[in-house]
Amino acid sequence: MTRIMRTDEVVERTGLSRSSIWRQEQNGSFPARRKIGRKAVGWLSSEVKAWIENRPRATTEIHGTDSIRPSGSHKSLESTA
Repeated sequence: MTRIMRTDEVVERTGLSRSSIWRQEQNGSFPARRKIGRKAVGWLSSEVKAWIENRPRATTEIHGTDSIRPSGSHKSLESTA
């Protein structure tokens, strides 16, 4: 069932800020808002859901083990000379 989502809910569901939503709307990569009143806007939940399901996912792959060190194994900044 499609319903109207208000700004706070869209921000919460997408993880985007208001300005990021606006920017992505302007370049066509986010669903357009609908005017639902004199000073109110909303988005169709079906369009926001489709955007969430189809957006690229960030990867968190780490190559090699040099970039991961156990806690407390950092090198000292003091010279040992």
